[in-house]
Amino acid sequence: MELIKFEKRNKPDPEWILKVLNTDSHYPGILKNRSLVQLSLSWSEYVSWPYLHFTMGGNGLMDLLFIVYKFGIDIDILSYTWKLD
Repeated sequence: MELIKFEKRNKPDPEWILKVLNTDSHYPGILKNRSLVQLSLSWSEYVSWPYLHFTMGGNGLMDLLFIVYKFGIDIDILSYTWKLD
């Protein structure tokens, strides 16, 4: 289990990802590949209208996505970890 993990991705636009309390594939059942909180900040080259998307269930407990102009923020709570490979 990792307490905090920070990743940066530059394809195709810059994105910074912070994961808190990660479990890996060694944990059994529902705890496998999960994070307590995942936070993503991104900057796109494309302009967007303001957009707010809230989801409960599916891949985790809660997901909040907010995009305005070129800035985006995504917050996931108790969800599967994002695979960046």
